[in-house]
Formats: sequence, structure tokens, C-alpha cells
Amino acid sequence: MKSLHARPRLSLAAVIVVLSCSSFLQAQELKTLSFEQIFRNAAPRVTTPLPTISAWADDRHYIQSKRSPGEENARTTLVDAETGIETVYRDLSRYRDILPPGIDPGAPVATMQDTSRLMYALEGDLYLLDTHRRTCTRLTTTAAEEKNPTFSPDGNYVAFTRDNDLYAIDLATGREIRYTTDGSGSVYNGWASWVYYEEILGRPSRYRAFWWSPDSKHLAFYRFDETNVPVFPLFNANGAPPYANPTPLTNLLALLAIVVLPAALPITFGRLIGRPRAGWVILGVMVTFVSLVGGAFGVAASDFVQMFLVVTITLVISALALARPEVGGFHGL
Repeated sequence: MKSLHARPRLSLAAVIVVLSCSSFLQAQELKTLSFEQIFRNAAPRVTTPLPTISAWADDRHYIQSKRSPGEENARTTLVDAETGIETVYRDLSRYRDILPPGIDPGAPVATMQDTSRLMYALEGDLYLLDTHRRTCTRLTTTAAEEKNPTFSPDGNYVAFTRDNDLYAIDLATGREIRYTTDGSGSVYNGWASWVYYEEILGRPSRYRAFWWSPDSKHLAFYRFDETNVPVFPLFNANGAPPYANPTPLTNLLALLAIVVLPAALPITFGRLIGRPRAGWVILGVMVTFVSLVGGAFGVAASDFVQMFLVVTITLVISALALARPEVGGFHGL
């Protein structure tokens, strides 16, 4: 009998020892992350950037740019889609001497399929690298940023958007062609509205809403007009202004909705029943309740306003019932 009871005790002790060692080892593996690692991606890096796939080279191979650990610049390789084997596709570092300082040769923003021409961006302007001629040409010099540069299929033009208007440049002559002139804060030409970017075209589109025809003679593009789309102001806890286009009127309405109206209701109620102190007591309870709940549960700004109004109405109704003489609600106030 002793031997029968000894085995479970031994097994239980072994389990405890194993779990203790496991917990100890896990605790030893925990490392404290620095501010630079978390917010500035400093070495040793916590995350590794994913490769950027730019195009198909043929029916079996695609082109990707990848920065390996310890490498300062990205390396472009040709990847076999079936086997995953990578081979050096092009060594763009050899063009570093002809590119302006600040441009990473391995990070073009647009590439011709045969890599004869590559587009780079620096401080919002576009630079064209011709690998055959070994020349780099600055295409734009503007205060506004040129977005989503896209080569035409024949490689003779590059299209892009600037300030919500659609443009193209003839790469042979440098002539800039402007297709639209009504771009504004609410009219987008070739630049997707948020809904189309998020739900229709997808995030890989980077808001691009224009496309070259196969013969490079035409550009198709979406035009979005949000003039009549109302702006919903969003607020946060530190009192930031409305999300878009704040005006004195919207700020005044926000002030009325958040502060004046909720505060005026209980104070007015106190005066109506002839007991001003009752109104101030209700207001104090409201502020305390909303502050505690909002702070404890992290209530969003829009929910905060709604909750404030709901509490106001609820307390006013309750006070009306309590203020009846037979109940004696606020007789002592």
C-alpha cells in the first residue's frame, strides 16, 4: 500500500518542479523594451518589415524588395513563386552615385516592368532614374506632394495626383499635362474618397483612383464630389477641435451641446421648482457621475456627450418626482 501512495506523491512533486522551472525560464526570457525600440524601431528591432512586392517579372517570378536584418538598404530579388527561391534581380546600389542624397536606391515608388526606368520621391517631388542611360532627372519642383506616380504601359508617361487634381508628365520632353482643375478639399480627381479606399479599391491602392489604358493613350479616373457630404465633428478628451474644417459656428454648437445645455437643464429646473440649490445639487451629481464613469471605462467623446444628456434627462425626471410635496424630495434644500 505504501508503494501505491508513493507514486502519486512523487508524480505531483515532479509536476510542481517542472512548472516552477518553466515559469522561472519564462521569467528569465522577458526583456524590457526601450522607448527607442517601441517608437523609433531602433536596434535590436522588435519587428521586421515585410518584403514589398512590386510586380510580376514573368508568369512564374515576381519582383520583391526586402531589407534583411543588419542591412541598411533594401535588396531587390526575383522570387520563384513555386519554390520560393530568390535570385538577385538588380543591384540598385550601383546607381547610388547618380541619385540625390536622401534617396534609397532600393525603394523606388514606381518601376517599369523591365526596370529600364524607376521613379523615386524625395520631399514630395519626383525623380526619374533611367538605368540604361544612367541618368537621374528631377521631374517636379512644387510645394504640393505628387502622389501615386504610375508609369504608362509604354513607359513614356507618368501620371499622378497633386492637390486632388490629375496630372501626367511626358518623360521625353518633361512637359506637364493637367487633366483636371477643380480639385479641392471636397472634390477628388484620381484620388479615392475614404469609403472607396477602405471598402472598394482596398488599402494597397494607396488611394489611387486612376488607370492607364493598355495602349497608353488614355487615362480613366474616378471623380469624387463630397461637397454635400456632412462633416461629423469628432472630439477627444483633451478638447481637440472638430475632426475637419472647424469654424466658429461648429465650435459654438459643440460648446452648447457639451457644456451649456447639460448645465442649464438642472439649474433651470431648480429655479422652476423654487429651489435653486436643488438644481446645483443635480448638476454636481451629474458631473461627478459622468467624470467617474468616463474615467473608469474610457468613454469616447461622442459617447461622453450622449451619456451626459441621458443622465441629465434622467435626473431631471427623478427630481420632478421627488419634488412633489407629498414626497418631500428637496424640501430641505
